[in-house]
Formats: sequence, C-alpha cells, structure tokens
Amino acid sequence: GEVQREREKKMDVDEPETGAPSVFNTALSIGAVFPPPIQKDRDPPRVESLDFHRSGRLLLSADSDSNLVQIDVLTGAAVKRFTYSGKHAVGIARYTHHEQAVLCTGRPGDRSARSGGGHAPGSHDAATVHDVRYLSLYDNSVQRSFHGHGDAITALSMCPSDDGFATGSKDRSVRIWNLKSSKALATLRLPATSGAPRVAYDPTGKVLAATYLETSPGMEGGGGTNIIKLYDARNYGTGPFTTFALDSSTVAKFLETSSEDGSAVDPGQAGELSRLEWTDLCFSPDESYLLVSGRQGLLLLLDAFDGNLVHAFKHPPAGPGPASSTAEEKTSGFLGGACFTPDGKHVVAAGGPGLEGEVGIWPVPDPPPEPDDQGGDITPAAADAPKSSFPVRRLQGHPGAVGCVACSPTYNVIASGCAAVGLWTEGVGGGSGD
Repeated sequence: GEVQREREKKMDVDEPETGAPSVFNTALSIGAVFPPPIQKDRDPPRVESLDFHRSGRLLLSADSDSNLVQIDVLTGAAVKRFTYSGKHAVGIARYTHHEQAVLCTGRPGDRSARSGGGHAPGSHDAATVHDVRYLSLYDNSVQRSFHGHGDAITALSMCPSDDGFATGSKDRSVRIWNLKSSKALATLRLPATSGAPRVAYDPTGKVLAATYLETSPGMEGGGGTNIIKLYDARNYGTGPFTTFALDSSTVAKFLETSSEDGSAVDPGQAGELSRLEWTDLCFSPDESYLLVSGRQGLLLLLDAFDGNLVHAFKHPPAGPGPASSTAEEKTSGFLGGACFTPDGKHVVAAGGPGLEGEVGIWPVPDPPPEPDDQGGDITPAAADAPKSSFPVRRLQGHPGAVGCVACSPTYNVIASGCAAVGLWTEGVGGGSGD
C-alpha cells in the first residue's frame, strides 16, 4: 500500500542524526512536586495517567480518585485542579489537539459505589462505564460521549495529524473514532484467543499500531505469541499492511543473549518475561523503532519496519529502596508503560525490579554501521553511544512504586507519577529546557 511504500522510502533515505550529547544523559533534579489532596482516614490516590499536550508545556495528570491536574511545566505551577464531574471513575486521560479539551476513559468501580451508593447492573450508568468522554477543562463538562466498547478500555491514542483517535479494549476490539461523532468510524475485531489490545499512532499519524497477546488452547506455562499489526490510518478497511509475530520462545532466546556488558537474563527469568503480555507500545520520534513494555520490568526495542528485536533494556540488581505498598505493585512494573525522550536517544520507564520507587533512563542503541563504497563500515557519529543495557540514570525521590511516566515533546522535562506527580529537569526550581 501507499503507507508501506512511504515507510520503505523513509527507511532507505533517513540518516542517523548527530549532534550534541543528550541532556537526558546528564544529571536531572526534581523541579516540582504536586501532591494529591489529603483525605483523612484514606490512603492517598495513585497517579494513573500522565499526558503532555503537543506544545510540551502543559501536563495533564489523573489519579485513582478522578482528580485531574493541569500543570505548566515552565512555571512549575498547577494551573487547574478539579475532580472529574462524571459518575464513573477516570481511567486514561489524554489531550486532544486543544489544550483545554481532553479525552477520558471510564474505569470499572463506579465512584458512587465506592462511597456506598452504586448503580444496578444493566442500568444506563453501568452500561456506559466503558465509554470515552470528551471533557472541557474550561468548566469540567462532558461535551460528547463515545459509546461502543463492551468491556474496559486498555489503551487510548490521539492521532497527531487530525481529530481521529483509537481505543483498545478487553472486548478484543480496536475502535477508530473522530471527535466530531459519537459513533465509531471503524471496528477492528481481534481473534477470540487474543488478549486486550494496546494501540499507538506513529508521529505522522499515517500508521496505527495495535498489539495483543494471542494464546493457544492448552498451552503449557501460559504465554503465546505477541502480535503487532500496522494499519494505514487513512484506509483501515484493507486490513493491516504489515503483521509482526514474536512467540515466547523467540523473545526468551533474545533475552538470554549476552549484551556487550555481559548482562544476560538467566533462562528461568527469560522464560517468565517472554510469556508476559505487552501492556504498552509507542513509536520513536523518527518512526524507526517500536518500544514495547510489560509487567516485571519487560522493556524491548523492535525495528518498526521488519519487527525484529533490536535491544532489551535491563534492570540493575535489586537493592535497598522504597518498598511497594501492595503485592500487586511489587510484581507490576511499567504499569504506565515507557516512552522515548524527544530526541529519541533515550528511553524512560518507571518501576520494575531493582528500580522500585525510581525512574530509569536507558540509552537507545545506535543503528548498525552501513558499508561504504569500498566495502568498509561507516560508523555514525554517536555522542551518546550506549555501553550498557542497564540504565545510565536513576531518578530517585518517590516514596513508593512509580506507576507512569511521560516526556515533554519540546522541553527537557520528565514527569513521573506515584501518589504525587514529580517533574524532573536540568535544574532545581523550574521546568524550562531551553
């Protein structure tokens, strides 16, 4: 298809970027902290969603009590705080192209039910818990609801080029929407043996990626094959133009392979990690890589053009650090996924074994050298060539497990969420990355 030809052309002509060392390879400090509202006799809520507006200046956070906070990362101030006005708890919150309009998914566990009320099963409110809501931050009002999913929404991605967005759900479907219509434009149904899909647009908005775990009946030890399908975002009806399939044995063998620092994963742990469902994915800024993450610290880099495994980002040996507050958090890791820094030179992720209460920053490997006209190798200039599979920076300061991270697309600011939201910058007291 047209999109596939464009991708092949880009793969042929793009040159690796060179330049000054990435600021994310240097020391970062906590610049501002935004704690949750204090409620007597209750544990503090957990930050469950972080998203930057495309301008990079405004950050939106949503916590488990449906508190929404809009933060200006340049001034280090919360410009808006309010509790979502709807009847259902907020799950995922994402900016649209307008900085005062966001999309919010519902989350099972009705807000009134948690306070002793509730709605009867089958009622209108129960039937709409899986809707997406278009929320105005001007007055905390719902402008439109998008109804269609029959189970919890696991992913939401806003198209960077128009008013479209995509969702993935436990009902084993991916739905394509437009802000102007409450009905889905398209529904991509997945096999009955698939898990809940995750979705992500590439930076151009021309490609939509969907990943899910496909299991086989009676498979011993769990696991299966993680599938990635790439769709032409302008023509979903033709089906995926590329499908990548990585079975658990392929992933396990890759994890067992020693990197240049000798940090191979032992076979038992590699087998366990290889059987995990991928819980998030995203494209690199230059569209050349796909980053996938999962529980227990699974973090893999794939070639976005052929689906081959490129690199495994590994964790340091477990050591002293803040203890996770629940058994689920101790085994979760990367619940909020991971992301690339805006220069594409590093990956940022939260939690995981050996990084409890921390944020890790890993270098992205350089592309392989290309032969010159005489058959010799030309090694691209690399100011930040990685020497290790372990993180080059560990941001410490959260008192408990970090659930989500996000990078500003235009400023040198990292946001992380535990019970509070923290902003990490080049210097203390501000979020400017000029």
